[in-house]
Amino acid sequence: MVEQGEKVVQVAVALPLPPGKEVYSYRLPPQLAEKVIPGARVVVPFRGRPVVGVVVELEEEIPEGVKELKPIIRVEEAKPLPPKLLRLGEWLAERYLCSLGEALLALTAPPGEKEEYYFPAEDRDLEETIEALSRRFPAQARALAVVVAFPGIDRLSLLREAGVKAQTLDALWRKGLVRKEKASFKALPFPFTPAETGLSLTPAQAKALSRVEEALNRKTPAVLLLHGVTGSGKTEVYLRAASLTLAQGRQVIVLVPEIVLAYQLVEQFRSRFGDRVAVLHSALGERERGTSWQRVERGEAPVVIGARSAVFAPVSRLGLIVLDEEHEPAYKQEQVPRYHAREVALARAAQDGAVVLLGSATPSLETYARALAGHYELLELPQRVDGSPLPQVRLVDLREEYRRGMTGLFSRFLLKRIKEKLRLGEQVILFLNRRGFAAFVLCRSCGRILRCPHCDIALTFYQPDLLLCHYCHYRIRRQKLFCPYCGKGELELYGAGTQRLEAEVKSLFPEARVARLDAETTSRRGSHEAILSAVARREVDILIGTQMVAKGLDLPGVTLVGVVNADVTLTLPDFRAAERTFQLLYQVAGRAGRGGTPGEVVIQSHCPEHYAIYLSARQDFSTFARRELALRRRFEYPPFSHLARVVFTGAAENKVRERALRFRELLLAEAGEEITVLGPAPCPLGKLKGFWRWHIILKGRKAKPLREILRETVEQAKRKAGAEVKIALDIDPLSML
Repeated sequence: MVEQGEKVVQVAVALPLPPGKEVYSYRLPPQLAEKVIPGARVVVPFRGRPVVGVVVELEEEIPEGVKELKPIIRVEEAKPLPPKLLRLGEWLAERYLCSLGEALLALTAPPGEKEEYYFPAEDRDLEETIEALSRRFPAQARALAVVVAFPGIDRLSLLREAGVKAQTLDALWRKGLVRKEKASFKALPFPFTPAETGLSLTPAQAKALSRVEEALNRKTPAVLLLHGVTGSGKTEVYLRAASLTLAQGRQVIVLVPEIVLAYQLVEQFRSRFGDRVAVLHSALGERERGTSWQRVERGEAPVVIGARSAVFAPVSRLGLIVLDEEHEPAYKQEQVPRYHAREVALARAAQDGAVVLLGSATPSLETYARALAGHYELLELPQRVDGSPLPQVRLVDLREEYRRGMTGLFSRFLLKRIKEKLRLGEQVILFLNRRGFAAFVLCRSCGRILRCPHCDIALTFYQPDLLLCHYCHYRIRRQKLFCPYCGKGELELYGAGTQRLEAEVKSLFPEARVARLDAETTSRRGSHEAILSAVARREVDILIGTQMVAKGLDLPGVTLVGVVNADVTLTLPDFRAAERTFQLLYQVAGRAGRGGTPGEVVIQSHCPEHYAIYLSARQDFSTFARRELALRRRFEYPPFSHLARVVFTGAAENKVRERALRFRELLLAEAGEEITVLGPAPCPLGKLKGFWRWHIILKGRKAKPLREILRETVEQAKRKAGAEVKIALDIDPLSML
């Protein structure tokens, strides 16, 4: 019962609950009354267990029909959400069809899960242990394999990456197979020397900045697309736009696709604005991230830089949001709420009368189409700031090279150019968007490819004798490998990854100093920056890497970029494959020739006639965009339609398939002619971490009818599916895998 002096609060519970059943009433004991206001994060009893929720309303009276209320258990220390972010949470729940509690929790101050980091035990043979665990405790084996692959991984990321529960991590710790470390707090102050700001702008930069200033002065929502070639000075426009915003007494959010790949941008902002910059991202320890969050709340740090979640930073006088490399898929959140940071930025700007500045040399086609249609203002930077030409690009047809006897990874032309650059003391980047030594292993006797037993994926080979799954981190280690299917025959390695590329480069150029930049070499904190710092100091002659080397690097010593295989992303079963391929090739080519010396790019491909390949070689974005947009219009794909993806996951494939088929019937009964239902069908990755996956794609010209149909049908399906089959909904998906 509610006693004298107690109030009633409405709490949005952070669970996937049906619409209309997301907010519940609880008693507010007098001793907690001072701490609880709308936006506060609280722990409440729900269906027999404590869960986290966010207070959305305080009431003086008991809701009608309620006889007894349970009390709030405790109040979290995090500062409550301000009213603007509460409204943003309501928009987020409506836009991405998640519960209000799930949406609001994404907006709250940093939780405590980030304080623990996991490392593998140093005195144990963990490779044999993983193999032994996989027979009886597969979840523990997966988690341990992730820790071995990414030492120093934080608790929450480990749980998500391995797909396990907290009890699994506790079991590994009790067995002594992993060790935990609390995140140590590092002081935030850093040396600050004001950077030279007297640099003259190019006419195109000055014109773009003038348009940004006009938009800021209007203090009404505006969206501008800064489309500039690589090296055209987009960052300087960001910096000066931020200065203009601060001069108005307003605040700035700068978003980057991945904070670890944007350390140069962070340093540029810090050198310009000093301790007025706060960096927010999930890899920070709890205390460090919490301190940054508080500095932003208090207005001490009016410039916020971070990855996608920084779009929720608690700024109260928002004036400008910058999305650098706005085309990057990393801006899409793959867990609930499955938001896109660009769309959230637009919603925040609409609330605050702020300006959104989208920057890219290769804008997403959705963004570019909006600019062409006049919904966004298009600002062009067509030339590099120093007047230097874009790098000269040479296409090499690998089919012809193989006919002429090519046996390794390099064409004769690329080999010749690498030798010349090394002779001149210049630096080289070699790009191959695939990890490991070999892409897959095939038995010559029975013809079968060695696959992960938990995932529908070929195992990647790593030297000297490791087979690894990149999804669940299952691994097999043998001194001599035999086929597990037929037990005979030698295994053949096919396809090349960055590890093999590194080995071949060291064999061909033994005098060269070589570094590799991929997920394996950057698993420890600080390793990414250390590698790139060595390249900047000219301590590395050849840098080998995956897509990490394509993003935002400004390395003046690099005069040659070699794309070893341009076709890796082109064959993905996704309608965005051509767009993604063009963007990667264009971006990595832009790393060459940024220091005054003319740059060169060599692109090796098995299909150089494909428009994504040859137009990237010509660095002709507008022609590519027109051609790709024409195809999208013809087949009614974004930006000419809206998509939604429903994924069904379960341990029994027949039950997953049955549930997907029933859901299709439910959809067809509700959907009119304006909605197209595709599927159900197995996902391209039909099995992950031991669970089978089917999906249905919905397509419609308007977003609202699509969401309305899904809101009703998904909840009906979830009630019927039970615990055996999980149903996940993704509005505007970026990945179809």
